[in-house]
Amino acid sequence: MLMSGARCSADRVILGSNTDTLNAGVLRREVVSAEGSMVECWVARSGAPKRQGDKESGRQGDREWAPEAIVVFFPGQRARAEPWTQMVADAWGVRAVEVWGVNFPGYGGSTAGGLKEVTPAALAVVDAARVRWPGKKVYVQGASFGAAVSLAVGARRELAGMILQNPPPLRELLMGRYGWWNLWMLAWPVSKGLPEELDALANARAAKAPAVFIVSSGDGVVPISYQRQVVVAYAGTKRVVENVGAGHSDGLTAEAVKGMAVEREWLWGSPINRNGFAPKD
Repeated sequence: MLMSGARCSADRVILGSNTDTLNAGVLRREVVSAEGSMVECWVARSGAPKRQGDKESGRQGDREWAPEAIVVFFPGQRARAEPWTQMVADAWGVRAVEVWGVNFPGYGGSTAGGLKEVTPAALAVVDAARVRWPGKKVYVQGASFGAAVSLAVGARRELAGMILQNPPPLRELLMGRYGWWNLWMLAWPVSKGLPEELDALANARAAKAPAVFIVSSGDGVVPISYQRQVVVAYAGTKRVVENVGAGHSDGLTAEAVKGMAVEREWLWGSPINRNGFAPKD
């Protein structure tokens, strides 16, 4: 979330771009159309054993396998899907899930764009995953900026659940955390450039899916007091895993890993909350 005087537009400060060529290994590439732009996704499967009779419809040459659920994963600020998607899939253990890791506009093979294009791109991927696997549960998962995007989806689509790590209320964070040192001369125009669709607090109040929040007490980029603003605002059923002492880019502590194993199972068994859900496009 850090800013520099030479790059004070919201698109540059928050989103940026990265089109470097990365090795995606055995991940499957999918390209989704979103309002005339292309969104690159990298797809991985969990390590769940194949069940007899499962078939992946319409994909010639694949092994017989079908997911029980889809997880759409949004990486953090300035991160790419390629290094993280398989790790996200592996974390689901014996659950048969297919993870779609999303490259934001201007990242990887996704069409260049700005923050205004992020939410339409995210929604298009969730919709495409549903078309690909009709009738399957869909979860979204994101860290930092990816958690803010997940909340934008959760306020606009019915989901089976969400996993949100270090969620930032972007506008409040910019003004409260990063505005003082430049007398708000940079923070104000950047915050004004944030699309309403990425208002994490408003989206949290509108989202209905059960959610697991991972909050990191040592995060110096999104301090835990800001993370908790989103947790408190969240309207759906929620649980919190404390990642004690962890910084913004740190992994989960041993205790947090145990906590997530429990809460992921809770999320898996939670009913979809359809009450009061009103999609907003």
